[in-house]
Amino acid sequence: MNLSEKILYCRKKAGMSQLDLADALGVSRQAVSKWETGESNPDVTKLPQMAALFGVTTDYLLSDEPVEKAAEPAETPEPPQSTQVYPEWINNLPKHMMNMVKKFGWLYGLRVAIGGALMTAMGFLGRWLFRAMIFSGTGTSYGGWTTSGGVPQSILNELNRQSGFAASGLDSIDTTAWNVASGFTGFILFLGICTLLFGIVLALALRSWGEKR
Repeated sequence: MNLSEKILYCRKKAGMSQLDLADALGVSRQAVSKWETGESNPDVTKLPQMAALFGVTTDYLLSDEPVEKAAEPAETPEPPQSTQVYPEWINNLPKHMMNMVKKFGWLYGLRVAIGGALMTAMGFLGRWLFRAMIFSGTGTSYGGWTTSGGVPQSILNELNRQSGFAASGLDSIDTTAWNVASGFTGFILFLGICTLLFGIVLALALRSWGEKR
């Protein structure tokens, strides 16, 4: 049995994923994958570290000895580094998010969900504030001037009389402003709800997987 087969066998026997082994050795998961397929060989400096992690000798890894024969542990093996096994699907997450999952576990999903909830609340609050600012002038009296859409009624009457400009034309300004504000806050709401749902799913998935382990 060659080195690539030994690495694959020992890794699985130790209950480690490619990502776990890569983190322990300070290399990428793709490098470990190439070692196991025989596309490349690990650096000689990594062999003693792998032997310590697997509880075998370096000579065993480099020899043609079949795996059926139990490898003798090293005389003074170093204790394996503390590694936590993670599900393979976290490899598809962005690197920053993957590191945070490895650091905080399922609690990171809870943090993401809380951030999404806050963003959703901000979207609702912003929507309410924009609506209040845009339409607050409707039907309000300022010093005896009754307003329509925030514009003094006397001005609207004068415009209607002199130029035939309808009040509804000025009201359309409010509608346009509301459409812009509604679109902006709607985007924040959408992003916040998506983040909230993603965080909940991530937390539940990691928590459920951890309980099965």
